Amino acid sequence: MKMPTKNAFKLGLSLLLLLFVPACATSNLPKTAKNVDEPRISPCKEICKNMLPEGSRYLGEFQDGLPSGKGQLVWENGSHYEGEFLAGKLHGEGILLAKNGDRYTGDFIEDKLEGQGIFSFINGSRYTGSFKGNEFYGHGILTKANGDEYVGEFRNNHFHGKGILYFKDDQGQKRLLAGSWNQGRYDLKQEGINEAEHDEHLSAEVVLFYQYQMLSQVVEQIAPSRPEITDLYFLSFGGDGRQDVFMKEALYTKTLFDTQYGLKNRSLLLANHPKVVHDIPIASVMNLKVALEIFAQQMDVEEDILFLYLTSHGSQDHTLSVRLGDVPLADLPAETLAKMLKDSKIKWKVIAISACYSGGFIEHLKDDYSMIITSARSDRSSFGCGDDSEMTYFGRAFFEHALDRSTSFADAFLKAKDIVTAWEDRDHFEHSEPQIYRSELIEAKLKEWRMTLDQRVAADISQ
Repeated sequence: MKMPTKNAFKLGLSLLLLLFVPACATSNLPKTAKNVDEPRISPCKEICKNMLPEGSRYLGEFQDGLPSGKGQLVWENGSHYEGEFLAGKLHGEGILLAKNGDRYTGDFIEDKLEGQGIFSFINGSRYTGSFKGNEFYGHGILTKANGDEYVGEFRNNHFHGKGILYFKDDQGQKRLLAGSWNQGRYDLKQEGINEAEHDEHLSAEVVLFYQYQMLSQVVEQIAPSRPEITDLYFLSFGGDGRQDVFMKEALYTKTLFDTQYGLKNRSLLLANHPKVVHDIPIASVMNLKVALEIFAQQMDVEEDILFLYLTSHGSQDHTLSVRLGDVPLADLPAETLAKMLKDSKIKWKVIAISACYSGGFIEHLKDDYSMIITSARSDRSSFGCGDDSEMTYFGRAFFEHALDRSTSFADAFLKAKDIVTAWEDRDHFEHSEPQIYRSELIEAKLKEWRMTLDQRVAADISQ
């Protein structure tokens, strides 16, 4: 058979240049960061040398006389690859294990590490993120064995772009250095952050770049769909962090669905508020997009159901407010939400929105496979979002008062609408007139899901 050439297995000798903090950079770091030593770790030290076809063994699929499809390749030096091939090259998803114990799991393109991957070094260091041309390139997390960690952007194996370096100073205190980097050199001219990790001050850059790590951890927690069972997945979005109410409501709804519907590891919370920014991924447009992608990867998108709840201030042009202090976040228009949901390819959806003028979202979101519930008409305000509120009027009525007394989401909506109307009469407010859109198909699907609720809860308990 025709084996891959010697050059096909060199796999990025340029990674030999990789440093945790490049030598050229340490001299310009603040004094508190100079103690971060250079591990000089090299992913290709063992994997990339002696990759000769002689003595190699291949077991797998072929096409036109070349390894193509699934296969395993063992080199004479003991290095081992298992995964996908194309035209004699490592191409697709695979696992590459070096003789010395270094391990790469991720994407390959024509024998190169390219795409998303995880490189675990035998010394305990680990990189998780994007690769390009065998190099760390794009967003990633590089963690040393001693706990020092960089979260941010890379180019050609260097810190390059926006990023945060966590490290211990000479006194052993945890600190961070956040800002812009250029080929491994920290830009001292910027107004970056060089603070103790426990300091209450947190810059926008720290918040934004910590999201990659937080969402990466979420991926491992979301359970996959189960065969022959229609699973419900719940995503809660508390958009405006200027009041407590939206964060509290988003947290309450997630907890409620976890307990009432047995959503073991099938729910996710995104919320904006300074109190939870260290613990919960922020409710940004980008994080919502990523969360939907995560769910779509774990769901059976043709059979499972997504329940998406969004709570925030709303505007007359049908846009949800997304705010968190000075962090630059984009608002969420109805058109953008509709596109994200369409791109996710999740078929069955229940979308509930508690915001002023939220009825204007219906026209953008409706289809034969969705139920849309809103707290107000397209031209009306809704209420209960003040600083002294624990939940919005509609959120409290639907989730706290109506849901556990109803046989369906539609029935809970009708009960909640009556409750909200009574509260608005009591407080002399103009009626918000909550809205619902539903089709026969989604009603039938939800009825089928409820009939198997006990089965799904029992399956969770047995796990």
